[in-house]
Amino acid sequence: MSTQDRIRLMLWNLERDGGPESQPGIPPTRWRQGYEEVLKPQQPDWLAMLELKYSQTRRDAPPAEKRAAQRRFDAAQRILGMRGFRAAVGQRTNPTGVFIRLFLSSLRKSSRDPVRSD
Repeated sequence: MSTQDRIRLMLWNLERDGGPESQPGIPPTRWRQGYEEVLKPQQPDWLAMLELKYSQTRRDAPPAEKRAAQRRFDAAQRILGMRGFRAAVGQRTNPTGVFIRLFLSSLRKSSRDPVRSD
């Protein structure tokens, strides 16, 4: 199996999503380091995320809190070069999510069926 035939799966738990912004638009140092220095170099194809506390809000959250969560989530997608999906908030205060690398959809177009043995 070549490295092109492999998919890199990861699970990441940055406690409390790295913490709140100290100033609007400036993510905390732990968050930035986690995404830029740890996750991005690993180039995962599928990344499960835990504790997206500041990247997701309830529907009744104040507008400023919603904007901050969207900024952080957009920044994560941009840094990782991946498309993110967030779970709905409601069960706990630390929602989860997943990021996928968009090129994975091209695997479905392949004429080679990895399950078949003929």
